Amino acid sequence: MPGPNATWLDAVVVVDDSGVVRGLRAAAGDTPAGGRPDVSEALGDPGAGVTSTGLDAYVAVEPGTVRAFLYPERGVLVVKYFRG
Repeated sequence: MPGPNATWLDAVVVVDDSGVVRGLRAAAGDTPAGGRPDVSEALGDPGAGVTSTGLDAYVAVEPGTVRAFLYPERGVLVVKYFRG
């Protein structure tokens, strides 16, 4: 009998394309929140980034599976993915 099937991933992505960073920033909307992602210690502490439900939806493959944090000044996107 198959058991529970869950997948999670924490990723720090360097985005070298300024057009992609602008698109991510636009997806965050006009009033994004600030937030600090809780990621694995191995990835380090990225600090507080820009986050919003719009950015989450823009990055997600499936609704409700992603929390995204953008650091536009550094060209960094932190993604927390979970599907359970």
